[in-house]
Amino acid sequence: MSEGIKKQRKFKGSVYARNGRYYYQYKTPEGDYKTVPLIPRGGRFATKDRNLAYALAGDVWAKMTATPQAEYDGTMVSMAAKYIAYAKGYYKGSLKYDLVKQMIGALVDFCQPGMLAEDFGPKKLKEYREHLIGTGKLCRKTLNQRIGMIKQCFKWAASEEFVPGSVFMALQSVSGLRKGRSRAKDRPPVGPVPEIYVERVLPHLSSVVRSMVELQMLTGMRSGELTIMRPVDIDTSGKIWFYRPASHKTEHLGHKRLVALGPKAQAIASRFMAGRKLDDYLFKPIEATWERYGSENRQENRPGVSYLAHYTPNSYRTALQRGIRRARKAGECDMPDFTPHQLRHTAATKVRKLYGLDASRAVLGHSTTDVTEIYAELDQRQIEKIAMNIG
Repeated sequence: MSEGIKKQRKFKGSVYARNGRYYYQYKTPEGDYKTVPLIPRGGRFATKDRNLAYALAGDVWAKMTATPQAEYDGTMVSMAAKYIAYAKGYYKGSLKYDLVKQMIGALVDFCQPGMLAEDFGPKKLKEYREHLIGTGKLCRKTLNQRIGMIKQCFKWAASEEFVPGSVFMALQSVSGLRKGRSRAKDRPPVGPVPEIYVERVLPHLSSVVRSMVELQMLTGMRSGELTIMRPVDIDTSGKIWFYRPASHKTEHLGHKRLVALGPKAQAIASRFMAGRKLDDYLFKPIEATWERYGSENRQENRPGVSYLAHYTPNSYRTALQRGIRRARKAGECDMPDFTPHQLRHTAATKVRKLYGLDASRAVLGHSTTDVTEIYAELDQRQIEKIAMNIG
């Protein structure tokens, strides 16, 4: 690092280049490690300019560590700061907080400086939605979800009397995008991936990611449930083990999540539980790094370099995609792209074929109304039987 860049550095964490573009990794106030691409304003990709990268990293750090305004002044910036502070406590320990913070921050950047929150009406919301459509990054369903998050922000602001209730009610008049009625694109339905392709990509994954793929195929867990597995959350007292995720998709609805681990799943989990503390995570990116590059990459040998405490759904997906690319280079030319979510669909298809739709929904933890009743009526022994035979 040049002396000039050193003097400009006003952030904690590390900036590094990958494939010629710069990224910033830092530790959040919650203690998690996060990596973001350093994209200039108005750009679509991370910058290739080193000095600009360090300046952008400083901006990211400043925005993250900024203290929310003590007094509400009526502006969008002030309302956003208040709402993000509220969301930090409400979504504590959830990936939803990062998404809320990113989305509301992007909205504030889009608005004019000094814009009052009560002046943000339906036309401005539609204008912002058109801006998101123009980026080409989000599908119609995701766009509707993001706009819904903005409405939720104004609903909270109205409940706190930061904006008149009429502002929130006016935003409610903006209907969601319908299929085929806008420029927004629809993604094709997510389907299962044939098991033959999964088997062919396994040799090209690290042992950590390979075990995660195998475990997800056996249990049908969501990526968010798989990546946060800890010994303390696994009941090993019976013939069938039961994993209760510390956090899951439908916990805010009061639903409980129980994952049954049969003999095959137990064999995988037990390899990573050995030597772990009760509250330690099973699947760590740093161990995949040691395996691939050697012990010189251990954190104590690389001061200033930080690693994620555990895989996240995004980093897990990225690791799988890298394995797919390596498989193609090794001669698997017909290897399709697929994601961890498709592995869940593959597991669901297998359970449904053998035991029926109701059992599939219950085992996979779907949160529809009828499944709540299925959980109450489905015999515990049937769940154990499924785990014993499949996982």
